[in-house]
Amino acid sequence: MIGRGTRAALARQDWVAVGIEFVLVVLGVLLAFKISDWSEAAHDRDVRNQAVGRLLNEAQQDVAALRDLDVALKENLDLMEVSAKAMRDPTARPPGFDEGIAGSRVLPKPDAPDTIYRELVSSGLFGKLGDVAMRDAVADYVRS
Repeated sequence: MIGRGTRAALARQDWVAVGIEFVLVVLGVLLAFKISDWSEAAHDRDVRNQAVGRLLNEAQQDVAALRDLDVALKENLDLMEVSAKAMRDPTARPPGFDEGIAGSRVLPKPDAPDTIYRELVSSGLFGKLGDVAMRDAVADYVRS
């Protein structure tokens, strides 16, 4: 054991043995710190990778929601076109006329999710993701 050996070396005034044991203890402590740093860095990397994956998933949901909105707006526009033509010819009242009139008052609102982005920003983790260019691109995407 290092403690007993050190006491015996001190009693014999064997400074080389004391110095070697001191260096071994210091190296052991430094190695423990380094292992802790490696572990913490690996954990941080995992957290960042999970956050980026969640952001990517949210972006894919955004794209799906915007595609659905695009389809709905095109359908609404087609119905409004039918209604506009029917208004030019009062004798014709084609199918979709009433829906076109009703749809012209209320257009669907874009409803793309951004909860993951807001969570990452509020927790402070967003600032640790990727490089500045990536963070700027994500922020610009969410703003648009």
